[in-house]
Amino acid sequence: MRYYAALYRAIALLGVNRAPEARVTLESLYGRRPDGFAGELTTLRLADVRVSDGQASSAVDLLDTLLADRTVTRPEEIRVRLGRAAQAAGDQIGRAHV
Repeated sequence: MRYYAALYRAIALLGVNRAPEARVTLESLYGRRPDGFAGELTTLRLADVRVSDGQASSAVDLLDTLLADRTVTRPEEIRVRLGRAAQAAGDQIGRAHV
């Protein structure tokens, strides 16, 4: 339960433009390697933060790893985010067509 509380706090911080604080929390949560939906949501939000911080190639790596997990609940959303992150990283052809 504490994991979800921290995750939703990070999401709320993003909503009020406190991305640096949210990033610290998301990085910590991601480091715990949670399973299931919690891990998926953590990875998606962390990838968003990394793209907005100018670390799009790092976000691509996160999303590639997430998409390789065949148990994800929203593969289409992950593919869209992967394409956006790839474009932000300068990959106009490669992964952007996933």
